[in-house]
Amino acid sequence: WNDGLHQFRYDDGALAGQLGFVGNINSVLGSAYHYDAEVKEIIWWLTSEEGEHATVKVWVLGLDEFGNPDKNNILYSNNNVPNVDNMWNKYELATPVSAPNGFFIGLSYDGYLSLATDAGTSNDWPFNEGTQFTIFDITSDEEFIPLENDGFELNFLLRAYGTKYGAVDHDKDANSATSVNAPVFIPETTPFETDDILADNYAKTFVGFDVFLDGVQVAGEISATDYVFKDLEVGQYTAGVRSVYTTGMSDIVTINFEIPDRTFRVSFNVVDTDGEALFNAVVTLDGVTNDAGDYSFDGILAGTYDYVVEKDGYFTVDGSVTVTDASITVTVELTVDDTSVADPDVVNLSLYPNPASSILTIEANTQITGVRMVDMLGRLVYDVVVNDERHEVDVNNLENGIYFVQITTPNGVFTHRVQVAH
Repeated sequence: WNDGLHQFRYDDGALAGQLGFVGNINSVLGSAYHYDAEVKEIIWWLTSEEGEHATVKVWVLGLDEFGNPDKNNILYSNNNVPNVDNMWNKYELATPVSAPNGFFIGLSYDGYLSLATDAGTSNDWPFNEGTQFTIFDITSDEEFIPLENDGFELNFLLRAYGTKYGAVDHDKDANSATSVNAPVFIPETTPFETDDILADNYAKTFVGFDVFLDGVQVAGEISATDYVFKDLEVGQYTAGVRSVYTTGMSDIVTINFEIPDRTFRVSFNVVDTDGEALFNAVVTLDGVTNDAGDYSFDGILAGTYDYVVEKDGYFTVDGSVTVTDASITVTVELTVDDTSVADPDVVNLSLYPNPASSILTIEANTQITGVRMVDMLGRLVYDVVVNDERHEVDVNNLENGIYFVQITTPNGVFTHRVQVAH
Protein backbone atom coordinates (compact mmCIF):
# COMPACT_ATOMS: atom_id res chain seq x y z
CA TRP A 1 0.00 0.00 0.00
CA ASN A 2 2.70 2.49 1.01
CA ASP A 3 5.88 1.21 -0.58
CA GLY A 4 8.82 3.48 0.22
CA LEU A 5 6.99 5.43 2.95
CA HIS A 6 7.55 5.19 6.68
CA GLN A 7 4.55 4.17 8.75
CA PHE A 8 3.92 6.25 11.86
CA ARG A 9 1.70 4.32 14.29
CA TYR A 10 1.13 3.47 17.95
CA ASP A 11 -1.79 0.99 17.82
CA ASP A 12 -1.47 -2.78 17.59
CA GLY A 13 -4.25 -3.08 15.02
CA ALA A 14 -6.68 -4.85 17.40
CA LEU A 15 -9.91 -2.85 17.75
CA ALA A 16 -10.94 -2.90 21.44
CA GLY A 17 -13.29 0.10 21.58
CA GLN A 18 -14.01 3.61 20.43
CA LEU A 19 -13.44 7.01 21.97
CA GLY A 20 -14.98 10.37 21.23
CA PHE A 21 -16.50 13.59 22.45
CA VAL A 22 -20.15 14.37 22.31
CA GLY A 23 -18.83 17.53 20.70
CA ASN A 24 -18.55 19.42 17.44
CA ILE A 25 -16.27 19.90 14.46
CA ASN A 26 -13.69 21.60 16.73
CA SER A 27 -13.49 18.63 19.13
CA VAL A 28 -10.27 16.95 18.07
CA LEU A 29 -8.72 13.56 18.95
CA GLY A 30 -5.40 12.36 17.63
CA SER A 31 -1.81 11.23 17.98
CA ALA A 32 1.51 13.10 18.26
CA TYR A 33 4.68 11.83 16.59
CA HIS A 34 8.04 13.16 17.77
CA TYR A 35 9.89 12.99 14.48
CA ASP A 36 11.17 15.45 11.93
CA ALA A 37 9.04 14.28 9.02
CA GLU A 38 7.00 14.93 5.92
CA VAL A 39 3.43 13.67 6.19
CA LYS A 40 1.92 12.36 2.96
CA GLU A 41 -0.97 10.07 3.91
CA ILE A 42 -3.25 9.53 6.90
CA ILE A 43 -5.37 6.46 7.64
CA TRP A 44 -7.92 5.86 10.37
CA TRP A 45 -10.75 3.64 11.54
CA LEU A 46 -14.08 4.97 12.82
CA THR A 47 -16.85 2.74 14.06
CA SER A 48 -20.56 3.32 13.49
CA GLU A 49 -21.14 3.55 17.24
CA GLU A 50 -23.65 6.34 17.95
CA GLY A 51 -24.34 6.86 14.24
CA GLU A 52 -22.83 6.98 10.78
CA HIS A 53 -19.98 9.35 9.87
CA ALA A 54 -20.18 10.31 6.19
CA THR A 55 -17.38 12.87 6.50
CA VAL A 56 -14.74 13.98 8.99
CA LYS A 57 -12.32 16.85 9.36
CA VAL A 58 -8.61 16.04 9.07
CA TRP A 59 -6.00 18.00 11.03
CA VAL A 60 -2.19 18.17 10.94
CA LEU A 61 -0.52 20.33 13.60
CA GLY A 62 3.04 21.02 14.57
CA LEU A 63 4.33 20.26 18.06
CA ASP A 64 5.50 22.82 20.60
CA GLU A 65 8.80 22.71 22.50
CA PHE A 66 7.28 20.28 25.01
CA GLY A 67 6.05 17.84 22.39
CA ASN A 68 2.39 18.79 22.76
CA PRO A 69 0.10 19.57 19.81
CA ASP A 70 0.40 23.27 19.03
CA LYS A 71 -3.06 24.55 18.12
CA ASN A 72 -1.46 27.81 16.98
CA ASN A 73 0.57 25.95 14.36
CA ILE A 74 -2.00 24.30 12.12
CA LEU A 75 -0.02 22.83 9.25
CA TYR A 76 -3.06 21.49 7.42
CA SER A 77 -6.81 20.99 7.82
CA ASN A 78 -9.61 19.91 5.53
CA ASN A 79 -13.30 19.56 6.27
CA ASN A 80 -15.80 17.20 4.61
CA VAL A 81 -13.27 14.45 3.96
CA PRO A 82 -15.22 11.30 2.96
CA ASN A 83 -15.35 8.48 5.50
CA VAL A 84 -16.77 4.97 5.58
CA ASP A 85 -17.33 3.51 9.04
CA ASN A 86 -15.98 0.14 10.18
CA MET A 87 -13.05 0.06 7.78
CA TRP A 88 -9.69 1.67 7.24
CA ASN A 89 -9.98 5.01 5.47
CA LYS A 90 -7.11 6.68 3.70
CA TYR A 91 -6.53 10.35 2.89
CA GLU A 92 -3.67 11.40 0.62
CA LEU A 93 -2.40 14.96 0.94
CA ALA A 94 -1.91 16.66 -2.40
CA THR A 95 1.31 18.24 -1.12
CA PRO A 96 3.38 16.61 1.65
CA VAL A 97 3.26 18.52 4.93
CA SER A 98 6.67 19.36 6.40
CA ALA A 99 6.91 19.05 10.19
CA PRO A 100 10.53 19.56 11.33
CA ASN A 101 9.56 19.70 15.04
CA GLY A 102 7.22 16.72 14.99
CA PHE A 103 3.56 16.53 14.10
CA PHE A 104 0.09 15.73 15.37
CA ILE A 105 -2.60 14.09 13.22
CA GLY A 106 -6.18 14.33 14.36
CA LEU A 107 -9.83 13.96 13.41
CA SER A 108 -12.99 15.78 14.39
CA TYR A 109 -16.70 15.41 13.72
CA ASP A 110 -19.85 17.33 14.54
CA GLY A 111 -21.11 14.73 17.03
CA TYR A 112 -19.64 11.59 18.59
CA LEU A 113 -16.47 10.77 16.64
CA SER A 114 -16.16 7.03 17.48
CA LEU A 115 -12.41 6.89 16.78
CA ALA A 116 -11.34 3.27 17.23
CA THR A 117 -8.72 2.34 19.85
CA ASP A 118 -6.73 -0.69 20.83
CA ALA A 119 -6.46 -1.92 24.43
CA GLY A 120 -3.04 -0.34 24.98
CA THR A 121 -1.68 -3.60 26.44
CA SER A 122 0.31 -5.07 23.56
CA ASN A 123 3.98 -5.80 24.26
CA ASP A 124 4.89 -4.82 20.71
CA TRP A 125 2.72 -1.71 20.63
CA PRO A 126 2.36 -0.55 24.25
CA PHE A 127 0.68 2.65 25.30
CA ASN A 128 3.12 5.59 25.53
CA GLU A 129 2.31 8.64 27.59
CA GLY A 130 2.33 11.97 25.80
CA THR A 131 1.32 10.52 22.44
CA GLN A 132 -2.50 10.45 22.43
CA PHE A 133 -4.31 13.77 22.91
CA THR A 134 -7.78 15.31 22.97
CA ILE A 135 -9.19 18.83 23.02
CA PHE A 136 -12.88 19.67 23.24
CA ASP A 137 -12.64 23.00 21.41
CA ILE A 138 -9.48 23.77 19.46
CA THR A 139 -10.68 27.35 18.94
CA SER A 140 -10.93 28.07 22.69
CA ASP A 141 -8.27 28.94 25.26
CA GLU A 142 -7.97 25.35 26.47
CA GLU A 143 -4.96 23.20 25.61
CA PHE A 144 -4.61 19.62 24.40
CA ILE A 145 -4.93 17.06 27.20
CA PRO A 146 -2.91 13.82 27.18
CA LEU A 147 -5.25 10.84 27.12
CA GLU A 148 -3.73 9.35 30.27
CA ASN A 149 -4.77 12.43 32.26
CA ASP A 150 -8.39 11.46 31.70
CA GLY A 151 -7.73 7.88 32.80
CA PHE A 152 -7.29 6.24 29.39
CA GLU A 153 -4.20 4.31 28.32
CA LEU A 154 -5.24 3.47 24.78
CA ASN A 155 -3.84 4.06 21.30
CA PHE A 156 -6.00 5.49 18.53
CA LEU A 157 -6.25 3.49 15.30
CA LEU A 158 -4.83 6.52 13.53
CA ARG A 159 -1.67 6.35 11.47
CA ALA A 160 0.40 8.42 9.05
CA TYR A 161 2.70 7.62 6.15
CA GLY A 162 5.53 9.78 4.99
CA THR A 163 9.26 10.42 5.21
CA LYS A 164 11.02 10.20 8.59
CA TYR A 165 14.20 12.26 8.93
CA GLY A 166 14.98 11.62 12.59
CA ALA A 167 13.70 11.81 16.16
CA VAL A 168 13.05 15.15 17.87
CA ASP A 169 13.86 15.50 21.61
CA HIS A 170 11.21 17.51 23.43
CA ASP A 171 11.40 18.82 27.00
CA LYS A 172 8.18 17.17 28.10
CA ASP A 173 6.42 19.15 30.79
CA ALA A 174 4.44 17.68 33.63
CA ASN A 175 0.99 18.21 32.15
CA SER A 176 -1.47 17.11 34.81
CA ALA A 177 -4.53 18.95 33.47
CA THR A 178 -7.70 17.00 32.86
CA SER A 179 -10.52 17.65 30.41
CA VAL A 180 -13.47 19.75 31.48
CA ASN A 181 -15.44 17.83 28.87
CA ALA A 182 -13.82 14.41 28.95
CA PRO A 183 -14.08 12.05 25.99
CA VAL A 184 -16.37 9.03 26.29
CA PHE A 185 -15.04 5.49 25.80
CA ILE A 186 -17.32 2.71 24.52
CA PRO A 187 -15.74 -0.76 24.64
CA GLU A 188 -16.09 -3.14 21.71
CA THR A 189 -18.18 -6.19 22.55
CA THR A 190 -15.95 -8.51 20.54
CA PRO A 191 -12.46 -7.08 19.85
CA PHE A 192 -11.02 -8.02 16.47
CA GLU A 193 -7.88 -7.61 14.38
CA THR A 194 -7.98 -4.87 11.71
CA ASP A 195 -4.51 -5.15 10.18
CA ASP A 196 -5.53 -8.27 8.26
CA ILE A 197 -8.40 -6.30 6.74
CA LEU A 198 -6.02 -3.48 5.91
CA ALA A 199 -3.56 -5.81 4.17
CA ASP A 200 -5.99 -8.17 2.45
CA ASN A 201 -9.07 -6.19 1.55
CA TYR A 202 -8.18 -2.54 1.66
CA ALA A 203 -4.98 -2.25 -0.29
CA LYS A 204 -4.82 1.00 -2.22
CA THR A 205 -6.29 0.44 -5.67
CA PHE A 206 -6.65 3.36 -8.02
CA VAL A 207 -10.24 3.91 -9.16
CA GLY A 208 -9.99 7.09 -11.23
CA PHE A 209 -9.91 10.87 -11.19
CA ASP A 210 -12.56 13.35 -10.14
CA VAL A 211 -12.47 16.60 -12.13
CA PHE A 212 -13.69 19.97 -10.88
CA LEU A 213 -14.32 23.38 -12.45
CA ASP A 214 -14.62 26.34 -10.11
CA GLY A 215 -15.27 23.99 -7.19
CA VAL A 216 -18.03 22.02 -8.93
CA GLN A 217 -17.41 18.38 -9.87
CA VAL A 218 -17.86 17.91 -13.63
CA ALA A 219 -16.53 14.36 -14.04
CA GLY A 220 -16.10 11.40 -11.71
CA GLU A 221 -13.71 8.46 -11.56
CA ILE A 222 -12.43 8.88 -15.11
CA SER A 223 -9.33 6.94 -16.17
CA ALA A 224 -8.03 9.41 -18.75
CA THR A 225 -5.11 11.61 -17.72
CA ASP A 226 -6.44 14.63 -19.61
CA TYR A 227 -9.80 16.34 -19.68
CA VAL A 228 -11.13 19.02 -22.01
CA PHE A 229 -13.51 21.68 -20.70
CA LYS A 230 -15.82 22.56 -23.59
CA ASP A 231 -17.82 25.67 -24.50
CA LEU A 232 -16.18 27.92 -21.91
CA GLU A 233 -16.74 31.63 -22.26
CA VAL A 234 -13.93 34.17 -22.07
CA GLY A 235 -12.77 34.56 -18.45
CA GLN A 236 -10.80 33.15 -15.49
CA TYR A 237 -11.37 29.59 -14.22
CA THR A 238 -10.02 27.18 -11.61
CA ALA A 239 -9.64 23.52 -12.57
CA GLY A 240 -9.19 20.79 -9.97
CA VAL A 241 -8.48 17.07 -9.90
CA ARG A 242 -8.22 14.45 -7.18
CA SER A 243 -7.28 10.78 -7.19
CA VAL A 244 -9.89 8.28 -6.07
CA TYR A 245 -8.83 4.97 -4.49
CA THR A 246 -10.72 2.08 -3.01
CA THR A 247 -9.50 3.35 0.37
CA GLY A 248 -10.31 7.00 -0.02
CA MET A 249 -9.24 9.97 -2.07
CA SER A 250 -6.54 12.59 -2.28
CA ASP A 251 -6.72 16.34 -1.82
CA ILE A 252 -8.02 18.35 -4.76
CA VAL A 253 -5.12 19.81 -6.70
CA THR A 254 -6.10 23.05 -8.44
CA ILE A 255 -4.72 25.23 -11.18
CA ASN A 256 -5.97 28.57 -12.49
CA PHE A 257 -6.32 29.18 -16.20
CA GLU A 258 -7.77 31.77 -18.54
CA ILE A 259 -9.87 31.56 -21.67
CA PRO A 260 -8.69 34.60 -23.68
CA ASP A 261 -10.71 36.44 -26.29
CA ARG A 262 -9.81 34.44 -29.41
CA THR A 263 -11.99 36.27 -31.91
CA PHE A 264 -10.57 38.47 -34.64
CA ARG A 265 -11.48 41.15 -37.18
CA VAL A 266 -11.55 40.48 -40.91
CA SER A 267 -11.34 43.67 -42.99
CA PHE A 268 -11.50 44.14 -46.75
CA ASN A 269 -9.54 46.67 -48.81
CA VAL A 270 -11.53 47.04 -52.03
CA VAL A 271 -9.59 48.62 -54.92
CA ASP A 272 -9.79 48.96 -58.70
CA THR A 273 -7.19 47.69 -61.15
CA ASP A 274 -5.14 50.85 -60.57
CA GLY A 275 -5.03 50.23 -56.82
CA GLU A 276 -7.40 53.09 -56.05
CA ALA A 277 -9.82 52.57 -53.20
CA LEU A 278 -13.42 51.78 -54.09
CA PHE A 279 -16.26 52.82 -51.83
CA ASN A 280 -19.78 51.50 -51.30
CA ALA A 281 -19.04 47.97 -52.43
CA VAL A 282 -21.12 45.23 -50.78
CA VAL A 283 -19.12 42.53 -48.96
CA THR A 284 -20.52 39.19 -47.79
CA LEU A 285 -18.47 36.99 -45.44
CA ASP A 286 -19.60 33.51 -44.44
CA GLY A 287 -23.16 34.33 -45.48
CA VAL A 288 -23.29 37.64 -43.56
CA THR A 289 -23.71 40.73 -45.74
CA ASN A 290 -22.67 44.13 -44.44
CA ASP A 291 -24.15 47.44 -45.53
CA ALA A 292 -22.57 48.99 -48.61
CA GLY A 293 -19.22 50.52 -47.69
CA ASP A 294 -18.84 48.53 -44.45
CA TYR A 295 -15.77 46.38 -45.06
CA SER A 296 -15.09 45.01 -41.51
CA PHE A 297 -16.38 41.92 -39.71
CA ASP A 298 -15.74 41.49 -35.96
CA GLY A 299 -15.95 38.46 -33.66
CA ILE A 300 -14.54 36.03 -36.22
CA LEU A 301 -13.12 32.76 -34.88
CA ALA A 302 -10.14 30.97 -36.42
CA GLY A 303 -11.15 29.14 -39.58
CA THR A 304 -11.64 29.47 -43.33
CA TYR A 305 -14.50 31.57 -44.69
CA ASP A 306 -15.93 32.34 -48.15
CA TYR A 307 -16.51 35.92 -49.24
CA VAL A 308 -18.18 37.78 -52.14
CA VAL A 309 -17.48 41.41 -53.11
CA GLU A 310 -19.99 43.19 -55.39
CA LYS A 311 -20.23 46.70 -56.81
CA ASP A 312 -22.33 48.17 -59.60
CA GLY A 313 -20.31 48.57 -62.78
CA TYR A 314 -17.71 45.96 -61.75
CA PHE A 315 -17.42 42.24 -62.09
CA THR A 316 -18.26 40.41 -58.85
CA VAL A 317 -15.33 38.70 -57.10
CA ASP A 318 -15.55 35.78 -54.71
CA GLY A 319 -12.87 33.91 -52.75
CA SER A 320 -11.94 32.59 -49.33
CA VAL A 321 -9.92 33.85 -46.37
CA THR A 322 -8.24 31.86 -43.60
CA VAL A 323 -8.06 33.30 -40.07
CA THR A 324 -5.43 31.77 -37.78
CA ASP A 325 -4.32 33.71 -34.71
CA ALA A 326 -4.66 37.39 -35.64
CA SER A 327 -6.92 39.90 -37.35
CA ILE A 328 -6.46 40.09 -41.10
CA THR A 329 -7.05 42.50 -44.01
CA VAL A 330 -7.93 41.10 -47.45
CA THR A 331 -7.30 43.20 -50.55
CA VAL A 332 -9.82 42.58 -53.32
CA GLU A 333 -9.35 44.05 -56.80
CA LEU A 334 -12.49 44.70 -58.85
CA THR A 335 -12.45 44.93 -62.66
CA VAL A 336 -14.72 47.32 -64.51
CA ASP A 337 -17.52 45.60 -66.41
CA ASP A 338 -17.05 47.48 -69.67
CA THR A 339 -19.44 45.41 -71.77
CA SER A 340 -21.92 47.55 -73.68
CA VAL A 341 -25.52 47.56 -72.73
CA ALA A 342 -27.89 46.61 -75.58
CA ASP A 343 -31.57 47.24 -76.00
CA PRO A 344 -33.34 44.10 -74.79
CA ASP A 345 -36.45 45.02 -76.84
CA VAL A 346 -34.55 44.54 -80.14
CA VAL A 347 -32.89 41.18 -79.43
CA ASN A 348 -34.48 38.17 -77.80
CA LEU A 349 -31.97 35.82 -76.15
CA SER A 350 -32.57 32.46 -74.50
CA LEU A 351 -29.94 30.59 -72.43
CA TYR A 352 -30.83 27.12 -71.16
CA PRO A 353 -30.68 25.07 -69.08
CA ASN A 354 -29.66 27.28 -66.12
CA PRO A 355 -28.04 25.80 -64.11
CA ALA A 356 -26.18 23.90 -66.82
CA SER A 357 -24.41 20.62 -66.17
CA SER A 358 -22.95 19.68 -69.58
CA ILE A 359 -24.27 21.79 -72.51
CA LEU A 360 -25.43 25.42 -72.31
CA THR A 361 -27.56 26.39 -75.31
CA ILE A 362 -27.79 30.01 -76.49
CA GLU A 363 -30.51 31.06 -78.97
CA ALA A 364 -31.28 34.50 -80.44
CA ASN A 365 -33.62 36.10 -82.95
CA THR A 366 -30.59 37.64 -84.62
CA GLN A 367 -27.10 36.68 -85.64
CA ILE A 368 -24.72 35.77 -82.78
CA THR A 369 -21.22 36.85 -83.69
CA GLY A 370 -19.31 35.97 -80.53
CA VAL A 371 -19.62 34.34 -77.09
CA ARG A 372 -17.35 34.95 -74.08
CA MET A 373 -17.61 33.55 -70.52
CA VAL A 374 -16.01 35.12 -67.45
CA ASP A 375 -15.88 33.57 -63.95
CA MET A 376 -16.45 35.35 -60.64
CA LEU A 377 -12.77 36.30 -60.45
CA GLY A 378 -12.94 38.06 -63.80
CA ARG A 379 -11.01 35.35 -65.62
CA LEU A 380 -11.89 34.61 -69.26
CA VAL A 381 -12.76 30.91 -69.49
CA TYR A 382 -14.46 30.76 -72.92
CA ASP A 383 -14.10 32.88 -76.07
CA VAL A 384 -15.35 31.89 -79.53
CA VAL A 385 -16.44 33.53 -82.78
CA VAL A 386 -19.96 32.54 -83.83
CA ASN A 387 -21.95 33.17 -87.01
CA ASP A 388 -25.28 31.63 -86.17
CA GLU A 389 -28.50 32.28 -84.31
CA ARG A 390 -27.86 29.24 -82.09
CA HIS A 391 -24.75 28.17 -80.23
CA GLU A 392 -23.93 25.39 -77.74
CA VAL A 393 -21.26 25.75 -75.05
CA ASP A 394 -19.68 22.60 -73.59
CA VAL A 395 -19.36 23.33 -69.83
CA ASN A 396 -18.18 19.87 -68.78
CA ASN A 397 -14.68 21.15 -68.12
CA LEU A 398 -15.77 24.22 -66.18
CA GLU A 399 -15.80 24.26 -62.40
CA ASN A 400 -19.04 24.62 -60.53
CA GLY A 401 -19.92 28.25 -59.94
CA ILE A 402 -21.36 31.45 -61.31
CA TYR A 403 -20.32 32.73 -64.75
CA PHE A 404 -21.12 35.81 -66.84
CA VAL A 405 -21.90 35.04 -70.50
CA GLN A 406 -21.24 37.94 -72.89
CA ILE A 407 -23.14 37.48 -76.17
CA THR A 408 -22.14 39.75 -79.05
CA THR A 409 -24.74 40.56 -81.74
CA PRO A 410 -25.02 43.26 -84.42
CA ASN A 411 -27.29 45.05 -81.95
CA GLY A 412 -24.79 45.09 -79.12
CA VAL A 413 -23.37 42.97 -76.32
CA PHE A 414 -25.67 41.25 -73.83
CA THR A 415 -24.48 39.85 -70.48
CA HIS A 416 -26.30 37.01 -68.75
CA ARG A 417 -25.53 35.28 -65.45
CA VAL A 418 -25.55 31.48 -65.51
CA GLN A 419 -24.62 28.76 -63.06
CA VAL A 420 -22.63 25.62 -63.80
CA ALA A 421 -23.54 22.71 -61.54
CA HIS A 422 -22.33 19.21 -62.37
